[in-house]
Amino acid sequence: MLVGSALSALLGFAFVILLGRLLGADGSGVVLQMVAVFTIALSIGALGLDTAAIWLLPRLRQEQPELVRPALVGMVLIGLAWSCLVVLAWYAVSTFLPLDEVGSTLDLAAPFLVAAVLLTIFVAGTRALGTVYPFAVIDRTLVPGLRLLLLATGVLGTGTLAVTAAWTLPWAVGALVSLATLWVVVRRRSAPSERLLPSRDVVRRILTFAVPRTVSNGLDQTLVWADVLIVGALAGAAAAGMYGAAARFVFAGFIVVTALRIAVGPRFSALVGSGDRTTLSELYSATAGWALLLGGPVYVTLAIFSPVVLGWLGDDFDGARPAMTLLCVGALVLVGAGNIQTLLIMTGRSGLVMVNKSVVVAVNIVANLVLVPRWGIEGAAVAWTASMLLDTALAAVQVRRTTHVKLPWRPAVRVLAALTVCVAAPQLLVASVLGQTTPALAVGIAAGGVAFGAYLVLDRRHLKLDQVRARA
Repeated sequence: MLVGSALSALLGFAFVILLGRLLGADGSGVVLQMVAVFTIALSIGALGLDTAAIWLLPRLRQEQPELVRPALVGMVLIGLAWSCLVVLAWYAVSTFLPLDEVGSTLDLAAPFLVAAVLLTIFVAGTRALGTVYPFAVIDRTLVPGLRLLLLATGVLGTGTLAVTAAWTLPWAVGALVSLATLWVVVRRRSAPSERLLPSRDVVRRILTFAVPRTVSNGLDQTLVWADVLIVGALAGAAAAGMYGAAARFVFAGFIVVTALRIAVGPRFSALVGSGDRTTLSELYSATAGWALLLGGPVYVTLAIFSPVVLGWLGDDFDGARPAMTLLCVGALVLVGAGNIQTLLIMTGRSGLVMVNKSVVVAVNIVANLVLVPRWGIEGAAVAWTASMLLDTALAAVQVRRTTHVKLPWRPAVRVLAALTVCVAAPQLLVASVLGQTTPALAVGIAAGGVAFGAYLVLDRRHLKLDQVRARA
């Protein structure tokens, strides 16, 4: 799982670099605004059914195994119908909107939303039935790999519409592969059932959990992508391209950390359902530390060597350096909290998560509208970082009240101190001596890696690294 997620992060980095090289800041801004709208629409189109599968199916396997297959069929049919309605709604609305370049890319991308929704539900079903490999191979490797291949070979062209096609077509391929994979997993890992369709009670359980998650997921993705859209609206496509590219570099690093969330989500659900608070607390604390160990070095390196990384995209992106550094600070806060959001969701309180996201998105949008006209893309980065702090704080308080599990602040501070001494200090020294160059980046990564690796060996007992294979 970690290998697949790491590969996905690298593919994401490569796609952003190639996008910047091909289209520059202006064209990249158009494509990234399309990606922003599509991703938000996907979070709504999936209707929270992916999370509902992770929450419900492990419990059904324990309590009523004969209901697993009908429940999964119901989720797929509901997702198919709802996503088709979302696509039709877009075309109905778009007829009244001015047809600009972003709108044209969205018209081309819209039909692939159905495939993206189905892929999301299919791989969630395999995860809920106890295997994360289809998610890692299909969602995290095959789909981004095909995107990069189509873009690099230029078989579809190199304009914004061609890049849109290269980004969306792999959803359809992934959906077909994931459907075949789910069929095999279901036959092997679930009990036969006399029913094809779920009962009304099961449908009610699915929708009661999933509908609030739809709002929460939409708000969650809005929180990630709203700043790109606001920057594009207020500062133009070039600014959106610079900020969006910097943000994609930072957010690509989340993929490795997300691997832990994917692995432990069903386990969280089972532990909450069984009432085993001791094991739940230990699992959360351990995985929170591992998340910071995985993500911390990435964000420290991106912050220090941001001029080098952005330079790979071309001269158009040099102005995004301060924003990228600020985003890295926010990312460190987010990964330091571990899987706090997942744990809150797996308690079954999807309505509470929806309220949290509503508050945080409102704060984020207002902050962007105030700060972007004054500070440009740096204002967008400050707004996002502040929003992440608020989102984490709300979830931490609510998890503590509902499960008595606390954020592991002391281990986080310990790891942050190690990152400062073992990664930041050597890399700053390398940058001051060798300058902001790609060879200096390579030397900085090597120096920080050796020092941080030594720390991991010396502090492995406190970090509980001996449990990684067993837990993750």
